[in-house]
Order: sequence, then C-alpha cells, then structure tokens
Amino acid sequence: MELSQHSMKILILARHFPPTVSGGARRPFLLAKGLIARNAIVRVIAPELPHDIEGLAVPHPAPAQEEAATGANSDSRRPSSPISALKDWLRANILLPDPDIRWAIRAARATQQLTDFKPDWVVTTSPPESLHIAGLMTARWFGCAWAADFRDNWLVEPLLKEREGLLRRTAEKTIAKTVLSRADLLFAPEQCMLDEVSSYARATPLALIPQPAFFPSKNVSDSAPDNVGVGEKITVLHTGSFSLSHDKRSIDGALSLISEARAHDARYELVLMGRLTAQEKSRAAAADGVRVRGVVDMEGAWRAQTTAHALLLVSAPDAVSPPGKLAEYRAAGRPIIFIGGGAWRQAVPGADQDPLTQLLALKKYTDAGAESAAINDAHPPSPEEAAENLLQAMRAAFEEKG
Repeated sequence: MELSQHSMKILILARHFPPTVSGGARRPFLLAKGLIARNAIVRVIAPELPHDIEGLAVPHPAPAQEEAATGANSDSRRPSSPISALKDWLRANILLPDPDIRWAIRAARATQQLTDFKPDWVVTTSPPESLHIAGLMTARWFGCAWAADFRDNWLVEPLLKEREGLLRRTAEKTIAKTVLSRADLLFAPEQCMLDEVSSYARATPLALIPQPAFFPSKNVSDSAPDNVGVGEKITVLHTGSFSLSHDKRSIDGALSLISEARAHDARYELVLMGRLTAQEKSRAAAADGVRVRGVVDMEGAWRAQTTAHALLLVSAPDAVSPPGKLAEYRAAGRPIIFIGGGAWRQAVPGADQDPLTQLLALKKYTDAGAESAAINDAHPPSPEEAAENLLQAMRAAFEEKG
C-alpha cells in the first residue's frame, strides 16, 4: 500500500447519498464536498449521485423492497401477503449484519469498473453496517487503506430491533471484531460511537470527526421557495422523520408541545417537513396548528431552517447520541427546542431547558419585530474543516502503520 504523493484519491461507498432524501445522506455528501474543496480526488459509489459528484450509481431495490429491507416501520405500506411477510422476516433475520449486505456486495463489485481510478483510501459510512464489509473487500482489491465511518452506534441501543436478541448480538459482535480489526482508521461524529467501535478493534487508530454542517455562500432564505416563518405565525419547524428514523422517537411530544403553546397564543404553528408514517400524518392532520409539508430535498430543508422562528429537535428517550440534524440546526442559527431524552443532552448547552418556556419566550421577540437569539452558541465545522481533520487523521494512520 503506497500513499499518493499528489492529491489524495478517495473512494466513498455510501448507501445513503443525494439526491435521495435521507438524514443519513448528509454526512457522506458534506464530507465528499469538503474533501473535493481540499483538493482530494473523490469518487462515490451510491444508489444515486447528484450531477456534481463523480462516481458510479449502483441502484438499490425498488422502494417497497427497500423499506422492508431496511426495517422501516412505516404503517403506510399496503398489507403484505403471508409469503411477502415471510420474505421480509427472512431478510431481516437471516441476512447479516443487515439486509443491505446484498447491495453492499454489489457496490463493492462495481468499484472494479473504475479502471482509471486507483484510490489511496476507501471510506465507508454506516448505517448500514454491512457497508463496512464492502469496504474491506474493496480495499483488498485495490491494495489501499480503508477508513470506516460510523454515523450511529452499532450494537449499543441498536436501531434494528432484531439486534436486541442475544444470539444476534453475539453473531454481529463477532462480525464487527473480524471486519473492523482490519480497518486502517475508524472515525465517528460522537465519542460514544468511537467508544463502542474501539472495543471491537482496539489496535485500530480512531478519529473524532464532528458532523459537518451546510454553510451557504449567501443567505439561503433569500431564494427560499417557501419561507416557513412569514406572516403572523410563530413557526416551529421539524425536519426529518420520527418513528421512521428511530422506533422510539415519537411525534407525541411535538404535538403536545405545540398544543400547550397554542393554549397561550394561537399564533404558534408546527411545520413538519419530512417523511411520516400514515398514522403520524393522520394525527398531525387532526391537531390544531400543525402543517405537514411532506418530503423536501436537502437544500429545501436547509433553506426552511433559516426562516423558522425555532427548530424542534426530538430524540428517543434512551438515545445515546444526539440526532445527526443537531449540527445542521446549529448552522441555521435559529433557536433549538429540545424534547425527548438521552444522556447526551447533559453536554449540550440549552438542551436541559424547559421547551414550553423556550417557546413562550419567542413571543417577545416576535411581538417586537426582532429575531430571537439562538440558544446554542456551538458552531459545527464546515465541510472543508471536517474534511481537513479527516485527511490529517488519514495521514497519521498511514504513518503509524508505516
């Protein structure tokens, strides 16, 4: 394995990537853009690719199959037949470490089509964790280094229900140790994620690469197609999913909060922008002061965040790490209202404040025609800063390996 003496060549394998609308698409996309800005030569393998990213698109199964394969608990799907239900169960319980292993292997094989591109590093980002198996395969084929990125924990408070069983956890822990011990670098946006993966690969170098955030070159609200904070309303915006992202992340808290706020002032409005289950849509439609916008692309969500009076961040009761959109919210510069649980909140300024008190405090700014100050002064890194930190970690890992 030799490191290029010129611009570093990096191949990224990502299951979630724009133009697909997914919270998981943000990190690999922003890292790719940051690496390119730092003069790295980047290629991406993903189900879809935007026009400004070079690489190969390896299509994923049809949406219905995809939902079943990823364990999405959307009750908006049509009732399945006994045979399809059995197939869904087999996909979820037999394919290890997750049903996306089939796509991951296809993605790995597709990299061999890059006959004019020999990477210095392969980067895989999870979930799904099966992508790291593809990273190991690809790194071996090219004879290059491999870095595994973790956007979430693997077996600590797992997102997949199937991983809660003892036999499944034991099998996947063996997979994690076998695969990750062969990586050249492990990195993640939160320390709790590094703590877990380091227990599987104690000799592998680690790097904390915080979640980068989108920093527009101009005020994106100037060109926003839908300014969510206009008129007499006091708008609270939530972007993304609830139970579709985490089965313990409920819409109930959001609906209850806006109801309480409206008891004080009917101008309060909750805007939901993202993918919801049929049940969540029905409950939102029945609530006063709630507007459902549906799925919006990445830039549309970013633009909307800059125009809302406040941004709502919902976490699962026992979440071990903050939702990935926290960095995105911080970059928007709007007040953040936190509801839900998780020990991570103790380390985030403003996360322990009473959400209703925060909402009601917005009134004085709105009535005075002024903007409320963001409750959180932490600034996430730009894509370029995060990419530079990653490049430094790669160089250090390469030197350490010799």
